Amino acid sequence: MDADEDRARLRARQLAAEAAATGDETGWFETLYREAEAGVSVVPWADGAPNPHLVEWFADAGPDLAGKRALVVGCGLGYDAEFLASHGFEVTAFDIAPSAITAAKQASPGSAVDYVTADLLDLPSSWTGLFDLVVEIYTVQPLYGPVRARALAALHKPGRPRRFPASDRARH
Repeated sequence: MDADEDRARLRARQLAAEAAATGDETGWFETLYREAEAGVSVVPWADGAPNPHLVEWFADAGPDLAGKRALVVGCGLGYDAEFLASHGFEVTAFDIAPSAITAAKQASPGSAVDYVTADLLDLPSSWTGLFDLVVEIYTVQPLYGPVRARALAALHKPGRPRRFPASDRARH
Protein backbone atom coordinates (compact mmCIF):
# COMPACT_ATOMS: atom_id res chain seq x y z
CA MET A 1 0.00 0.00 0.00
CA ASP A 2 1.45 3.37 -0.97
CA ALA A 3 1.31 6.66 0.97
CA ASP A 4 -1.72 7.94 -0.98
CA GLU A 5 -3.70 4.80 -0.20
CA ASP A 6 -2.69 5.08 3.46
CA ARG A 7 -3.94 8.69 3.56
CA ALA A 8 -7.21 7.74 1.87
CA ARG A 9 -7.85 4.92 4.33
CA LEU A 10 -6.88 7.12 7.27
CA ARG A 11 -9.36 9.81 6.15
CA ALA A 12 -12.13 7.23 5.80
CA ARG A 13 -11.38 5.85 9.30
CA GLN A 14 -11.33 9.39 10.70
CA LEU A 15 -14.73 10.19 9.18
CA ALA A 16 -16.17 6.90 10.42
CA ALA A 17 -14.93 7.52 13.96
CA GLU A 18 -16.28 11.08 13.98
CA ALA A 19 -19.67 9.91 12.71
CA ALA A 20 -19.84 7.11 15.28
CA ALA A 21 -19.02 9.59 18.06
CA THR A 22 -22.01 11.72 17.03
CA GLY A 23 -24.35 8.73 16.73
CA ASP A 24 -24.57 8.97 12.93
CA GLU A 25 -22.68 5.75 12.20
CA THR A 26 -23.33 5.75 8.46
CA GLY A 27 -23.40 9.46 7.62
CA TRP A 28 -19.69 9.52 6.92
CA PHE A 29 -20.11 7.71 3.61
CA GLU A 30 -21.85 10.74 2.08
CA THR A 31 -19.17 13.06 3.47
CA LEU A 32 -16.42 10.92 1.94
CA TYR A 33 -18.10 10.74 -1.48
CA ARG A 34 -18.70 14.52 -1.47
CA GLU A 35 -15.08 15.15 -0.54
CA ALA A 36 -13.97 12.84 -3.34
CA GLU A 37 -16.24 14.62 -5.83
CA ALA A 38 -14.64 17.93 -4.76
CA GLY A 39 -11.15 16.45 -5.15
CA VAL A 40 -10.39 16.80 -1.42
CA SER A 41 -10.37 13.08 -0.54
CA VAL A 42 -10.22 9.74 -2.26
CA VAL A 43 -12.65 6.86 -1.76
CA PRO A 44 -10.23 4.06 -0.84
CA TRP A 45 -12.29 1.28 -2.41
CA ALA A 46 -13.00 3.15 -5.67
CA ASP A 47 -10.43 1.40 -7.85
CA GLY A 48 -12.38 1.25 -11.11
CA ALA A 49 -12.89 -2.51 -11.17
CA PRO A 50 -15.29 -5.09 -9.75
CA ASN A 51 -14.11 -6.84 -6.63
CA PRO A 52 -11.78 -9.70 -7.64
CA HIS A 53 -13.49 -12.06 -5.19
CA LEU A 54 -16.83 -11.43 -6.91
CA VAL A 55 -15.26 -12.02 -10.31
CA GLU A 56 -13.70 -15.27 -9.08
CA TRP A 57 -16.96 -16.38 -7.47
CA PHE A 58 -18.85 -15.72 -10.69
CA ALA A 59 -16.28 -17.66 -12.73
CA ASP A 60 -16.81 -20.62 -10.40
CA ALA A 61 -20.62 -20.23 -10.25
CA GLY A 62 -20.97 -20.20 -14.01
CA PRO A 63 -23.43 -18.71 -16.45
CA ASP A 64 -26.46 -20.51 -14.97
CA LEU A 65 -27.03 -17.38 -12.92
CA ALA A 66 -27.73 -15.15 -15.93
CA GLY A 67 -31.16 -13.55 -15.76
CA LYS A 68 -31.35 -13.79 -11.97
CA ARG A 69 -32.06 -10.80 -9.75
CA ALA A 70 -29.14 -9.39 -7.79
CA LEU A 71 -28.96 -6.79 -5.05
CA VAL A 72 -25.64 -5.00 -4.56
CA VAL A 73 -25.36 -3.59 -1.04
CA GLY A 74 -23.35 -0.39 -0.61
CA CYS A 75 -22.66 -0.26 -4.34
CA GLY A 76 -20.46 2.84 -4.21
CA LEU A 77 -19.54 3.79 -7.75
CA GLY A 78 -21.15 0.68 -9.22
CA TYR A 79 -18.27 -1.52 -10.33
CA ASP A 80 -19.74 -4.75 -8.91
CA ALA A 81 -23.26 -3.85 -10.09
CA GLU A 82 -22.09 -3.18 -13.63
CA PHE A 83 -20.09 -6.42 -13.65
CA LEU A 84 -23.17 -8.43 -12.70
CA ALA A 85 -25.37 -6.58 -15.20
CA SER A 86 -22.83 -7.27 -17.95
CA HIS A 87 -23.28 -10.99 -17.17
CA GLY A 88 -27.05 -10.98 -17.49
CA PHE A 89 -28.21 -10.21 -13.97
CA GLU A 90 -31.14 -7.88 -13.36
CA VAL A 91 -29.41 -5.63 -10.82
CA THR A 92 -30.63 -3.28 -8.14
CA ALA A 93 -27.73 -1.50 -6.49
CA PHE A 94 -28.00 0.80 -3.52
CA ASP A 95 -25.87 3.04 -1.40
CA ILE A 96 -26.65 5.28 1.53
CA ALA A 97 -24.64 8.10 -0.07
CA PRO A 98 -26.65 10.00 -2.69
CA SER A 99 -23.36 11.32 -4.10
CA ALA A 100 -22.21 7.75 -4.76
CA ILE A 101 -25.44 6.92 -6.59
CA THR A 102 -25.16 10.09 -8.69
CA ALA A 103 -21.54 9.26 -9.55
CA ALA A 104 -22.42 5.65 -10.44
CA LYS A 105 -25.16 6.80 -12.80
CA GLN A 106 -22.85 9.37 -14.39
CA ALA A 107 -20.09 6.79 -14.84
CA SER A 108 -22.42 4.35 -16.60
CA PRO A 109 -24.95 6.31 -18.67
CA GLY A 110 -27.62 4.07 -20.13
CA SER A 111 -26.87 1.32 -17.64
CA ALA A 112 -29.48 -1.36 -17.02
CA VAL A 113 -28.66 -1.24 -13.29
CA ASP A 114 -31.35 0.27 -11.08
CA TYR A 115 -29.30 2.56 -8.82
CA VAL A 116 -31.13 3.58 -5.65
CA THR A 117 -30.30 5.59 -2.55
CA ALA A 118 -31.26 3.40 0.41
CA ASP A 119 -30.20 2.71 3.98
CA LEU A 120 -29.03 -0.80 4.82
CA LEU A 121 -30.48 -0.31 8.30
CA ASP A 122 -33.93 0.47 6.87
CA LEU A 123 -34.37 -1.47 3.63
CA PRO A 124 -37.65 -1.38 1.70
CA SER A 125 -39.85 -4.27 2.81
CA SER A 126 -40.65 -4.94 -0.86
CA TRP A 127 -37.07 -6.18 -1.28
CA THR A 128 -37.47 -9.06 1.20
CA GLY A 129 -37.02 -12.33 -0.66
CA LEU A 130 -36.94 -10.56 -4.05
CA PHE A 131 -33.33 -11.29 -5.00
CA ASP A 132 -31.58 -14.48 -6.03
CA LEU A 133 -28.18 -13.05 -5.10
CA VAL A 134 -27.24 -10.48 -2.48
CA VAL A 135 -23.72 -9.10 -2.84
CA GLU A 136 -22.20 -7.34 0.16
CA ILE A 137 -18.51 -6.59 -0.08
CA TYR A 138 -16.75 -4.29 2.40
CA THR A 139 -19.96 -2.48 3.38
CA VAL A 140 -20.43 -3.90 6.85
CA GLN A 141 -16.70 -4.15 7.60
CA PRO A 142 -16.08 -0.43 8.39
CA LEU A 143 -19.14 -0.09 10.62
CA TYR A 144 -18.57 0.17 14.36
CA GLY A 145 -20.25 -1.67 17.24
CA PRO A 146 -24.02 -2.06 17.39
CA VAL A 147 -24.58 -0.62 13.93
CA ARG A 148 -22.56 -3.49 12.46
CA ALA A 149 -24.82 -6.01 14.17
CA ARG A 150 -27.91 -4.16 12.91
CA ALA A 151 -26.54 -4.14 9.36
CA LEU A 152 -25.85 -7.87 9.42
CA ALA A 153 -29.32 -8.52 10.81
CA ALA A 154 -30.86 -6.45 7.99
CA LEU A 155 -29.16 -8.66 5.42
CA HIS A 156 -30.37 -11.86 7.07
CA LYS A 157 -34.07 -11.20 7.58
CA PRO A 158 -36.34 -14.19 7.08
CA GLY A 159 -37.16 -14.60 3.43
CA ARG A 160 -33.84 -13.23 2.22
CA PRO A 161 -31.69 -15.74 0.37
CA ARG A 162 -28.28 -16.64 1.72
CA ARG A 163 -25.50 -14.80 -0.04
CA PHE A 164 -23.24 -17.75 -0.83
CA PRO A 165 -23.01 -21.40 0.11
CA ALA A 166 -20.77 -22.05 3.11
CA SER A 167 -17.99 -23.39 0.89
CA ASP A 168 -17.85 -20.11 -1.04
CA ARG A 169 -17.94 -17.98 2.12
CA ALA A 170 -14.93 -19.83 3.47
CA ARG A 171 -12.93 -19.02 0.34
CA HIS A 172 -13.86 -15.35 0.25
